[in-house]
Amino acid sequence: MQIVNLSEKDFQDACLQLASKIDWRQPVVAIVGVRTGGALVSRNVAQYASSLNREVVYFEISASRTTTTLKNSSIVKNLIIKLPIFLTNQLRIIESLLTRLPGVLRTTAPRSISIDEGLINYLSSTPGGSVYIFDDAVDSGSTLTQIITILKRIQPDTTYRSAVITVTQGSPLIEPDYYLYKDVLIRFPWALDA
Repeated sequence: MQIVNLSEKDFQDACLQLASKIDWRQPVVAIVGVRTGGALVSRNVAQYASSLNREVVYFEISASRTTTTLKNSSIVKNLIIKLPIFLTNQLRIIESLLTRLPGVLRTTAPRSISIDEGLINYLSSTPGGSVYIFDDAVDSGSTLTQIITILKRIQPDTTYRSAVITVTQGSPLIEPDYYLYKDVLIRFPWALDA
């Protein structure tokens, strides 16, 4: 499995490349970033849209899974920071392979999704157009599926599109509308082992 390292500049370039795939002539109601990585992607995309003189409304959603909480524990952080890159590469590959096993991480891992009241109010009062949801990566696709389901309940008369830097596996629960890499793991600049 290929692992690509993105420096800060590479990441910004990737965000611009992703943004350029979107047809900005269509009505865009809002840009939504999935914290943390997707929020960084969407901020870069919002700047790109602004450079095209496109006015967009920007929101962020929090979505976390139990494995993220585990990786952010101080013991695990300290361990990952000290490991050589070849070992952290192997850990990334193992984690990715586990998401492919039915019932392991794919659909059963609980997601905690928090949607800002401002986004709820905005969607409720703004039917039509498109909402673009940005994340850094789609692994199993469970988080993106849950977010779109929730947003469709709030405003069913809006088109929801998704965009990510990478789809880490061949058959996630949902295929993003736009992506740069497929079957590739990315080491983003904010990663513990970057």
